[in-house]
Amino acid sequence: MKYFILATVFLTVISCSESTETYQDPITYLADFPQGSGSYWVYAYYDSLTSTADTVTVSIENHTAENTKLWKYTYTDHTDSLYVKTSGDTLKMSQDSAVEFPRTVIIFPLEKGKSWMHYIYTDSVSAVQDINVLGESKDAFLLNENWGAFNDYGQIKRWIVPNLGIVKIRHTGWSFGTANNTWDLLDYHIQEN
Repeated sequence: MKYFILATVFLTVISCSESTETYQDPITYLADFPQGSGSYWVYAYYDSLTSTADTVTVSIENHTAENTKLWKYTYTDHTDSLYVKTSGDTLKMSQDSAVEFPRTVIIFPLEKGKSWMHYIYTDSVSAVQDINVLGESKDAFLLNENWGAFNDYGQIKRWIVPNLGIVKIRHTGWSFGTANNTWDLLDYHIQEN
């Protein structure tokens, strides 16, 4: 009986001890977001508003403004541009070259549970998900951008993989029509800064 009591106490102490292993959610910093001129991403794109399927190449070019890059979106029948400016821990995306009123703002470091607001937009990192990117398993930060004003409401979900960039986008919007744009990565090339 004495050995039974000692064994029980011993097993209780062992089972109640804290594990020395700790899991921390990954964090990514602005330096982990590809911004090198010459980098490009190729996406399968679908726009439900126009029932258009396309392949879009997003390429980064230098721009004359300080800390600003020009992202060119090359579709089959046209090209769009977006100016991307970095300042401190913040990346701002805008259609105007001065980037005074950015459409998208991403504040680094990215970590699960972080959120911020700009204008009518509320952004948050809702999860870190293991996703398949071109046949490889990658940790991706899921950014949710929500907005609503007057008759314009919507959400954009972006999956960002450190040192790779945006690998998937889901855009749902309600204004003068319903948008349901999807972007899925097909190919990429990252050029160092």
